[in-house]
Amino acid sequence: MALLVENIAQALGTSSILSLREIKCLARREKMMIEQLIEYCDKEYLKKASQGSCKNCNHVKGCPGNCENCLYQIHFPRKSSESRKDYDCPHIVDYYVCKYLYAYASEIEDSAGEIFEEIKKLEEIHMLSIGCGASPDLFGIYHWLRGQNVNKKITYIGYEHNGNWKKIHHKINAIFKDENVEIQYYYQDALEIFKKNAVIKANMLVLQYFLSHIVYNDRQSEIEDFFIQLVDNVILRMEDKAYLIIIDINHTLASDYFKVLEDTITARGKKIKVHKLYFPFKELYAFQKDGRPHNSSRIKYKISSELSSRYAVRTECRSVQHIVEVY
Repeated sequence: MALLVENIAQALGTSSILSLREIKCLARREKMMIEQLIEYCDKEYLKKASQGSCKNCNHVKGCPGNCENCLYQIHFPRKSSESRKDYDCPHIVDYYVCKYLYAYASEIEDSAGEIFEEIKKLEEIHMLSIGCGASPDLFGIYHWLRGQNVNKKITYIGYEHNGNWKKIHHKINAIFKDENVEIQYYYQDALEIFKKNAVIKANMLVLQYFLSHIVYNDRQSEIEDFFIQLVDNVILRMEDKAYLIIIDINHTLASDYFKVLEDTITARGKKIKVHKLYFPFKELYAFQKDGRPHNSSRIKYKISSELSSRYAVRTECRSVQHIVEVY
């Protein structure tokens, strides 16, 4: 930061009347938004959760000394006695952001690139994100627009049932406070909220790693009813031309539900055009090659070796994607 402040001061020249505080503010804005959030979560983790053991850790076998093992309990549950259903610890969410946010935002950027010409036609982008977590979709869309020299207002509504994300959402609001972005978060169960509530002003709906999380929580029996409510109370009420971005693990546990949702939309009289893509991050089975492969699986951000080592940062994209135009 010190070097960046010095460079800005030199660029402004000695006649500048900006205060040091204002110069530091400019320096902060030189950083990408996503880097600001990761820097915050890294500091939080180092301060509170990296001293050998986490205070009040709820790991079933006692604190393992870092959150990687706790994440494994969530993402790869095999024994019910050792699994957990959610990111039920504030330290886990900090670790999660540092490990996954770059990759998940990159996946959204690639999705946006698939419908670039269509997005350019939108006067504003009104995003609705279900199971938003750390809002990688917001960061991905924002950085992608800036990279394309497209300046559009973004309104963002995120639904997240897990209150452990609140501190990170507060930081996200602070990061975007001087940008042309309006953000609202709601802490309600997405499988319940749309049974009685409708959302109208939206033209981009994102389900990113939402379906697999529902399956991991043994709630797959609720998915089809949820799709009906989602279509009736959200998708049918979206703008005349809208976009649904579904991103999830490249496995039938999640991807089998993509077509169920698409069929639910067309059964209600809407037309759709589906772009099917996947990332060729390894040798894939035939059933995992759904649609067209992206050119690369590499993420779009530079990562320091220190951060990569501390969190085993994911440096490649691995998802399967359906980008659905609804009209």
